Amino acid sequence: MPEQAQPNRPLAGTELRKIIARDVNELLEGDGMLAGHIAYKRVSYSVVIKIMTDNPMLPGGGWKTETRSRPATKAQIAETVGVEAIETFPLTGEQSEDYLESGVERKREIISPNVSRIMNGLPITVTSRGPDGEVKEHQVTYEDETLPEDLEGLADVVTDKELTTEETVAVPE
Repeated sequence: MPEQAQPNRPLAGTELRKIIARDVNELLEGDGMLAGHIAYKRVSYSVVIKIMTDNPMLPGGGWKTETRSRPATKAQIAETVGVEAIETFPLTGEQSEDYLESGVERKREIISPNVSRIMNGLPITVTSRGPDGEVKEHQVTYEDETLPEDLEGLADVVTDKELTTEETVAVPE
């Protein structure tokens, strides 16, 4: 009978990117203000991704990626309907009575790379040794994202927080 092992290898940058993209997509999909029947005369936004890591290759333990909305160019406006509504973050100038500030923050603490892979539908590399002693690696993806009871304590810790007005309009450092 073949012998198998599932080493708990660190997450690759591409795996972490997929987990972050899934989180961002879940937040966007869950925001009713981004439904298809809602339109905006003026809008600005900011997306900030902060990553803290325990990685000796990255002194300081983390980094931040940020993008802010900015006005579209004349070419973009001519090419895409609606982009003229996008303004630089934070939205300034005269505000209508319908003015609204909204924000949400998601934090995820990854405790076990393999458990996080299971929770996010990513494959796990399994090493197996056949009867002839040959070692092979192959990818296994678990279809069911629910965890067995013995792994629940290793599940990612995910917290969502509605931001206050001050937190929403704060320009990231």
